[in-house]
Amino acid sequence: MRLLLVEDNRGLSEMVADHLNKIGFAVDAVATAEEAFAAMDVAQYDGIILDLGLPGADGMTVLEK
Repeated sequence: MRLLLVEDNRGLSEMVADHLNKIGFAVDAVATAEEAFAAMDVAQYDGIILDLGLPGADGMTVLEK
């Protein structure tokens, strides 16, 4: 299962991604809404773990796309 992790806190993002990788998920981690849009343009994800308080554009904007 491939997941997109959108989290601007680097430490939290690394911790979550590492744990998910250890239990068998493929994780692409990005820090901004713009990076999330770019990732979704080139890959298909089974799920998204999304921070709602992102710099630039909020997580709800990402969710709408």
